[in-house]
Amino acid sequence: MRKLAEAMAAAIQVEAMDITMPLKEPVDLLFLGGATYAFGIDTKLEQYIELLTPTYVGVVCVFCSHAVTSHIAPEAIKKRVEAQGITVFSKAFLCPGEFTLAHRGRPNDHDLRMAAEFAVEVVRSQKLRRQ
Repeated sequence: MRKLAEAMAAAIQVEAMDITMPLKEPVDLLFLGGATYAFGIDTKLEQYIELLTPTYVGVVCVFCSHAVTSHIAPEAIKKRVEAQGITVFSKAFLCPGEFTLAHRGRPNDHDLRMAAEFAVEVVRSQKLRRQ
């Protein structure tokens, strides 16, 4: 997740933050990433999402990596965020992530470039919506 977060943050010129760091100020757009483990999202990510409120976060854009079941991670995160009353961006970024012997070396350079391009597109679309 860290590699993806850093690539996206660099592309849109913001700082990537770990989910152990609470938001210090309200944000219009929050890129939120995670992975699935045994068909559930990480406990730390669940706890972070529980702290989010619509008065502090405008829209969440999900990004994920996966080992096997690609659709589970973004849907699980989306469901939790929406339960907090927060809008989730219509598209998510998803790529293979290394897990034991599966997807060695992922995310790779191509995945990171794609993540960066995705972040730029999301920011651009959000700016257009506000105009």
